[in-house]
Amino acid sequence: MSAGGWPNGELHHRATLTWEDVDLMRDLADEGLSMREIADKFEVPYFTCVDVIKFKTWRATGRTKPRPEVYRDLWKFSAKLDWDKVRDIRARYGAGEVSMHALAREYGVSHRCISNVVHERTWQVRQ
Repeated sequence: MSAGGWPNGELHHRATLTWEDVDLMRDLADEGLSMREIADKFEVPYFTCVDVIKFKTWRATGRTKPRPEVYRDLWKFSAKLDWDKVRDIRARYGAGEVSMHALAREYGVSHRCISNVVHERTWQVRQ
């Protein structure tokens, strides 16, 4: 029961997971499987998987907490760009060598992503 007296976990009327599923999801994350793969395997939305693995949901007294060194790196799998690629994108687009659409195809990201990089809405240099 939650603090408000409502059923939670498996007892909640809208629960699609069991504690066994939750423990297996966390074990798979410990073994290095991506959150996207885990979400697909259990047929749950991506952010449901993220919340379960990071103990934002499905918390219970006596259950182990995540090890920060394991879960800190789980977000890295989704980044298709790094600082070297960002600098290259900005330099090439700024020199007029290539269009945003061509850069998006080359790097496997959306046109919006390239636009945000070029206009420094993302990947901002902190002063």
